Amino acid sequence: MRNFKFAPFIGILFTGIAFAGAGESDVVVQPDQCVVQVKGVVCSFCAYGTEKNLSKLTFLNPAHYGNGVLMDIHANRITLALAPGEFLDLKDIHKAIKKGGYDPIRVYLRLAGPIEKREGRTLITHTSNGQVFELTGSELDPLAGKRSADVQAYLDAEKIPSFLDREVIPIILEKVLADS
Repeated sequence: MRNFKFAPFIGILFTGIAFAGAGESDVVVQPDQCVVQVKGVVCSFCAYGTEKNLSKLTFLNPAHYGNGVLMDIHANRITLALAPGEFLDLKDIHKAIKKGGYDPIRVYLRLAGPIEKREGRTLITHTSNGQVFELTGSELDPLAGKRSADVQAYLDAEKIPSFLDREVIPIILEKVLADS
């Protein structure tokens, strides 16, 4: 009978391990959204401060989620509804999350627009706001010779502060959703 005393603990342990490994590979970003994977969100009351900080950002669309911010404490994700045509300031997102006491891990974006090769770099100009991103990573082959694309990409959040003076932000291509 001693073996059964540990069964609930082992079940909880394996559930926790499975949950901790889930998350980043199953992120789906819709048009005009940004999804931020965060570390440390444990309760909705604690997350309220971060939500309040983020909801002050001028490039969010408050018509979605009540204030432009959707906190998912179970997945440790924050979904931001972006106002079309507004410049996305990754540094402000990073600061607002850090101010709320959490650590942003990864930022996922959906980018659609023309593709351009310049000086050996693959650039995409987001049609919604004109921001230019450099697509990097091992998944660039499907974009060879394409004029435009709709892609999902990400960047590691700890790199955001180093983008202070950059016009073109390097971002890792995760998947091509459509191209032409």
